[in-house]
Amino acid sequence: MPDAALARRFAGCVMLPPRLTPVATVQQDGLVGRMVDGRYTVLAHIADGGMGSVYAALDTRLDRQVALKVMRPELARDADFVTRFRREARSAARLSHPHVVAVFDQGEDDGLLFLAMEFVDGQTLRDLLNEKDALTPREAFEVTEAVLEALRAAHRKDLVHRDVKPENVLLSTDDQVKVADFGLARAMGTSTATGRTGPLLGTVAYLAPEQVEHGTADHRSDLYGVGLLLHEMLTGRTAVEGESPIHIAWQHVNGSLTPPSGHVEDLPGALDDLVATATRRDPADRYQDAAAFLAALRTTRLGLSDEDLDRRPQITAPTTPAAGDDDASDTAEGDDRVADDGTGEDADTAGTGEDEAGETSPARAPGTHDTRTLHRMTRALPTLGGATAVTPPEEQAADTPRRRRRGLRAVLIGLLLTLLLAGGGAAYWWFGPPGERTVPDVVATERLSAESMLREADLLPVTEEEFSETVPRDTVISVGAEPGSVVRRGTSIPLAVSKGPERYAVPDVAGRTIEEATALIAEGKLTVSGSPRRAYDEKIESGRVIGTTPAAGTSSRPGTEVTLVVSRGRQPIPIDDIAGQPLEKAQAQLEKAGLAVQVADERAYSTGVPEGAVISTDPAEGPLYKGDTITLTISRGPEMIAVPSVSGMSAREAQDALTAAGFKVEVNRIAGGIFGTAHSTEPARGTAPKGSTITLNVV
Repeated sequence: MPDAALARRFAGCVMLPPRLTPVATVQQDGLVGRMVDGRYTVLAHIADGGMGSVYAALDTRLDRQVALKVMRPELARDADFVTRFRREARSAARLSHPHVVAVFDQGEDDGLLFLAMEFVDGQTLRDLLNEKDALTPREAFEVTEAVLEALRAAHRKDLVHRDVKPENVLLSTDDQVKVADFGLARAMGTSTATGRTGPLLGTVAYLAPEQVEHGTADHRSDLYGVGLLLHEMLTGRTAVEGESPIHIAWQHVNGSLTPPSGHVEDLPGALDDLVATATRRDPADRYQDAAAFLAALRTTRLGLSDEDLDRRPQITAPTTPAAGDDDASDTAEGDDRVADDGTGEDADTAGTGEDEAGETSPARAPGTHDTRTLHRMTRALPTLGGATAVTPPEEQAADTPRRRRRGLRAVLIGLLLTLLLAGGGAAYWWFGPPGERTVPDVVATERLSAESMLREADLLPVTEEEFSETVPRDTVISVGAEPGSVVRRGTSIPLAVSKGPERYAVPDVAGRTIEEATALIAEGKLTVSGSPRRAYDEKIESGRVIGTTPAAGTSSRPGTEVTLVVSRGRQPIPIDDIAGQPLEKAQAQLEKAGLAVQVADERAYSTGVPEGAVISTDPAEGPLYKGDTITLTISRGPEMIAVPSVSGMSAREAQDALTAAGFKVEVNRIAGGIFGTAHSTEPARGTAPKGSTITLNVV
């Protein structure tokens, strides 16, 4: 994605500057300054949300900035929520993607339930929309593409977001779009949508129809939310609006979505097609995965001109009908609307904007309905107890203002009666005896079979995966309702399904410092043994980690001890014992040690070293290391020279002659050598090694 271009458009969107320097807009509270879980120092209060508050914090163990999301106290006291929260946090932590806010840690400290996440310096998409009203198609495409890439990565790991909305899309100052809060909507369970404002209403505005009707969601539900995001970025207004969460939810299921071009002039029809396909009521009619949505998005962008892509939408306020007009769009009846029946009541009503009952007439504000809309709503409801949809006022013969107002009241009364009848029948069907269901016993049942048994009983399986050392993978460990108990049809039944034994792969820490390796292994739920093992290594410098025992990638139980193997540097190769060895033996020994061996061209005479053995090495002393070169000088054996004839010479003359020839002389005086004459030598004539000792016999 062209993130650099996106960053230029979002320049100036700052949450906190680097190193957490507080700014004026950042609030402070009592938690600031506290050390959480013995690790996280809370520095500043950033924001509040539907589930809790977000703080800037410092991870003192790894010396890095994090965002600490602290759950509301009432949630932390809910054991079911805590269990779901921990499970979903572990799932989210396994998701690593450039467009996903990373989850580092989760825990509990003295009643505080928290989540440690990547710190994103920037603002939310909601903040940007509040600032700009609407984005250009190019900007909207870039944000949507990043969100879809994040969802594609999550869906491949069977992780559904369930709460795609502008508040969960973060725009950082370092060229990134990131999606936050994966799985937290699932941890919340089935909270009731009450109240007209706040985070909950914002969530309801982005729920897919199947989430409203059945409480179920899959990856196509996320794509529905992305379609609503794209609509809102292009138009500057929420795609589905209403006066209450129930009203909004009803429109998701039964209403129709106005295309973006219905709110903003000159938007290409191809954008309407993108939004329409993503927001089909039936999930089977939508894009079936994020990859398909991405392909359609990119194809559409290629088909648009630069002028279309960079045109800033002109947002205009909704047109309010003139006083006294019941429907400003019925221009054909414009003349009749101002007709006075002679009573003067129309003039009073027109002046106040109220009908005869004193009730304010619809003014086309978001969430209100004109006569035709109310009629469509009435026809969409089922016929119960003989109640039928009311005939629309425009189909009646009379068209005076008084009759139109009476027709409107008739529509409202008919709608009310229909809702009461439908509600009563539905209540009996849902809460009476026909709605009772018995929870089947599915413990130790294979996952698909268990889900099928619950659906056959008109119950909704909600599967949560857990590790188990004893229960086989994809087998039900426990059920969130007592088997045999009676519940209402449509009740969500939590199933804890085994993921098999909990195992973690030993991380690859080769080349890292001991401190870095220790931190990575601890993050992987493993522990480091006290004393590292030292070993030589030709590539990794002394003091850094070579590897581990067990080896990297080995599947291990949580808490398994991992021994670090730390480098002692390159292994020295001694050469002190090479001189005097035969050439073949010396060469084989040196090459096995990893040295390159060269033999000197010229051999040398040696009296003490046999022929063919090593006389000397170059260099003469070690140590050497693998890859170094050593040169060997080989012996030719001793140099042989002629022994001179000295018989008859005086002892002194004979000794001088032998010494001059290159021999050492040892004198043997026979019978005292009284004559002082050389008699013979040992060895006698012939040759002898130069420098060897000659025995001189003197008589």
